[in-house]
This record gives sequence, C-alpha cells and structure tokens, in this order.
Amino acid sequence: MNARMPYTFGDGEIPLECIDGALEVDTTAHVPVVQLPPKRPPHREARRPLRQDGTTLQLGIGEIPTVAASMMSDLRDLRVWSEMISDGVLTLHRAGALDPDRPVTSSFLIGSQELYDWATATMGCRCGAPKQSTIRRASPRKMRALVNAAMQVDLFAQANASYVNKRIHSGFGGQP
Repeated sequence: MNARMPYTFGDGEIPLECIDGALEVDTTAHVPVVQLPPKRPPHREARRPLRQDGTTLQLGIGEIPTVAASMMSDLRDLRVWSEMISDGVLTLHRAGALDPDRPVTSSFLIGSQELYDWATATMGCRCGAPKQSTIRRASPRKMRALVNAAMQVDLFAQANASYVNKRIHSGFGGQP
C-alpha cells in the first residue's frame, strides 16, 4: 500500500475482511507517483451545436481534451464517462460545470497532484473496471462530445491513434 497513490472510490475499494495481509510502502523517495503537469489551454472559440448543458463527455489526455474542457467550463450539469481522465476534468469541477448528482466515471486518471488530491478528497470521482466506463455500458444522455486525438486521418475518415512508422505511440483507449 502506497499512501501517495490517490484514493478513488469504485471498483478499487476492497473490504478489509478480504485482505489477509498488507505491506505499507513509502516509495516516494525512490519512485514518485507519476504526474503530468497541467498545461494552460490556448483560447479557442467553441462551436455552439456541441455546447449544451447536460452533455456527457468522454475526455482523454492531451491538449485537445484540455482545450475542450476549458471551452465547456461555462456549461452546467455535465457528466463524464471516460476510460481515463486528466486535469481537464478538474477545470470543469472548479468551474461548477459538473453534474453534482453524478460522479465522474473513469477507469483511471493521470495528471497533476491537484487532480490526485481532488480524486482522494471527493466522492465525485469513481474509478471502475474498463467495462464499466465504456460508452456502450454507460448509456449516457446527450453523448455529443467524444474528445479524442488522432495522429492521422485519411480521406475515408479512418483515424489512426495508435502507431506511426511501426512505432506504438498509444493504445486505442477511448477511440472505439
């Protein structure tokens, strides 16, 4: 058990009676918890048809989801169903844009220490098995904003988000 790891509610919670033994480890001196420092998104103008209160978002990692989150921070009652979340969700939380009655649902998170602290301190974030955070299982309302990046798109609208020149850059994650 590493006290530096963020505590998330959801499938990762294990009842104490299921644990026969545990070893507390402080690995912070040797291996700190991985963090991605937040970037301040550049200002972009949002297209109105995609911006609606109550929209359900699937946000990933990188500049595109961060910019998209900042452009939607003036909306209300947004929901997040995503394979992973990063600091863009924190931007929505700070702005009061998230639906207070629905937790952010994700399989995992990566970002700043502030994001980890938020996930630990609030019951507004639930991490579950990947099958629980998929779009199909979630049946979310107003699913209009799928925010993913692709490295290549061809003339037939086929997107490549995994590899370039036989080198893997990313898994397919939330792309499907």
